[in-house]
Amino acid sequence: MNDLNNQIANLKKTIFKITKNVLDSDSKNQALAFKCFIQLALHTSINNLTQRFMHHGLPQFLLEHHLVVGEALIQYEGSQKALELIDESSLIDAVNLYNQIVKQNEPFTDILSLLSEQITISKKQSKSLGQFMTPPDLARAVATLLNQDDYPDKPTKVCDFCVGYGALILARIGKGFKVNPKSVQHLEVIVNDIDPFMCNVTALQIITNTVHNNLDIKELVVLCSDVIKDYKSGNASFVIKYRTPKIVLEDIERIHKEKALAKQSKRVNVTDFGITSKSVGAV
Repeated sequence: MNDLNNQIANLKKTIFKITKNVLDSDSKNQALAFKCFIQLALHTSINNLTQRFMHHGLPQFLLEHHLVVGEALIQYEGSQKALELIDESSLIDAVNLYNQIVKQNEPFTDILSLLSEQITISKKQSKSLGQFMTPPDLARAVATLLNQDDYPDKPTKVCDFCVGYGALILARIGKGFKVNPKSVQHLEVIVNDIDPFMCNVTALQIITNTVHNNLDIKELVVLCSDVIKDYKSGNASFVIKYRTPKIVLEDIERIHKEKALAKQSKRVNVTDFGITSKSVGAV
C-alpha cells in the first residue's frame, strides 16, 4: 500500500505541473489541472478501447453500433487565457503515469478516489450536490459482504446510481474478478451521477482498467442525471455506452486457448526431452 501511496503522490505532483504557468489561485489551478487530466485520460482510454475492438476483428463500419460517446463527455473548462498556458508536456506525462499505475496494480484498484482525497475540486460544490465520497477501503469491505454466488458465470447487472468516483462499483468488479475471473465478461454495468465530472472519472477508471488489464465487461452505460427527479422521465444525458462485441470476446478466447495449448505443448516437449536424456544416460 505504501508503494501505491507513493505512486499517487507522484501522480498528484505531475498533475499540478499542468497549470504551473497559469497565474491564478492554487485551488483554481489545481481544479483546472485535474479536469484537464481527466479529459485527456478519458479520451485516450476511449481511443484505446476502440483500437482494442478493431484489433480483435470488429470492422470499422460496425464500431458505432457497439460504442457511442455522449454529450456528457466533459470539455476543457477555464478561461481561454488559462488554457493557452497549460503545460502540454506535463499533461501527457500525467496521463502516461496514470496508465502505468493502473498496469502495476491489481485490476480495478480505485486510483482516483485515493487521489481525490488529496485534491479538492470545490468544497462548496461538493456540499451543494451532497457529495460524500466512499473511501476505497470501505468500498472493498462492503464487497467482501457479497456471497460467492453473487459472481456467476452468466449475465449479471450491477448498478450504482450515485456513483461518485466509482469506489463501490470498482470494488464490486475487482472482487468478482478475484472470485471468478470469467464473471467479469458477463457484467452489465450501469452507473449514474448528478455531476458530469464524476461520471467521467468513473468511466475513465472502468475503461482504463479493462483495456490495460486485457479484460472485458459485457456492457458499460455511464449516465448523468438527477436520479430522483429524472428516474421516471428518462431525461438523462450520458458519457458513454458500449457493449463488447461477440467477435472480440471470441477472438480473445481463441488467443487464450492457443496460448494454453502452446504452453502445454512446451511442457510436454521438455518432459519428453528429460526422459530421453535419462534413457541415453542409462545406456
